[in-house]
Amino acid sequence: MKPRQLLRRINAIQRIVKITRAMEVVASTRLRKLELKFIPVKEYCNILEDIVRQIYISYHNLPNFWFRPRSDGNILIVVIGSDRGLCGAFNFELLAKVKELIQQLEAGNKKVIDIIPVGKKCTSYCRRIYEKEGLINYSGKEKEIAKILKDKITTSYREEKVDNVVIISTQYKKSGREKIKVERVLPIKFEDLQQKERNVDWILEPDWESLLDLIVPVFLEYRLLYTLMESRLAEELSRMLAMKYAKENGEEMINNLTLKYHRARQAQITTEILEITQGVEAVL
Repeated sequence: MKPRQLLRRINAIQRIVKITRAMEVVASTRLRKLELKFIPVKEYCNILEDIVRQIYISYHNLPNFWFRPRSDGNILIVVIGSDRGLCGAFNFELLAKVKELIQQLEAGNKKVIDIIPVGKKCTSYCRRIYEKEGLINYSGKEKEIAKILKDKITTSYREEKVDNVVIISTQYKKSGREKIKVERVLPIKFEDLQQKERNVDWILEPDWESLLDLIVPVFLEYRLLYTLMESRLAEELSRMLAMKYAKENGEEMINNLTLKYHRARQAQITTEILEITQGVEAVL
């Protein structure tokens, strides 16, 4: 490759590196702002979960609409992805998990009757593969989307159109190692109960069933809000790391091409000197 071509390529990569560096800073700033908003939502969701957990410990053996196990025949899946790209393998790994889960359910003679994708990327995939429409442009409108999802889920569950509700999303890890999580939100069941929790005798007013009918929809809405915001955090972290790696790869390419440029330029100068010397010798 000629020195001029190498120089053009170096300049092009330098422009890309500037863009990726700026996008890394933007993603980092958004990540910090989202973390500040996420902390109170997480705390409030934990409080609601503790209340529901205590009721579950005392009354889960009694017949109840929210606790009663159902058959796995009809399943509703909520998939939470991203509205924007340039976030590495964030959406690819999520959609691969969706495909894997659906294949496992179908192999076990379980029917996925509905899929609600959230985000443009998931909606585009589910529209093409499963012919399902979803919710898009949820960034900054997580509360509104959480309420819409809660209404859809509770309506289908109350009418017994679905037996289980599952959410597939990306867990937020500061280490940057994303983990796809699959959570069953309905019917409600707590697996990790401690022995000391089982011995608590709570007095509820009004009766526990009426309290559940009031608090479970609120708990479900905040759990969805928590999951939406956690997914957004994981998305911005993935985007920040993707831009960081792109910047580092670009800088490495610039160093390698610069070395090649200097070598090619040196060879060109040497060739030109030889040509001038040979020309002088021919004249003499």
